[in-house]
Amino acid sequence: MNKKEEFFEELSKQLDFSIDEYVEVEDIEDYDELYEQLEDKGAFEQEVIYYYSAIEYLKENDTSLQESMALASDLGISTTDINSELLASLLKSQKCREEFSELRGEIESFLEDYEEESFCYCGEEIEEDDQFCSKECKKNYENEIT
Repeated sequence: MNKKEEFFEELSKQLDFSIDEYVEVEDIEDYDELYEQLEDKGAFEQEVIYYYSAIEYLKENDTSLQESMALASDLGISTTDINSELLASLLKSQKCREEFSELRGEIESFLEDYEEESFCYCGEEIEEDDQFCSKECKKNYENEIT
């Protein structure tokens, strides 16, 4: 596991989902791209099932129901289609998005530092002071430039 995979695995522990279940972390180059992919693949969609669980969630997070009702209204959901499970799920999904957004600075900082790290001629990660990952790779490089 490389540093990028380790970073996103640790980050996932702070979230309600595992980032690597939704995206190939190796392909991620910036925060906006990551957010968009997670959104498109439904990572932020959180479902609260059962009446009791929904009521408890709403009691803890939106006692007046103003926030969850506003979310439903923004999505064009009719009041006749609203129930406690839907409101709790909408709110939990929105909270999930917000929690992820709060990590933006940490993600951007990591990705900037990661880009600056050293990579071998062959593309493998290497220590900062190393030039090649192996003697064979160094030999291949030297043969190619001559």
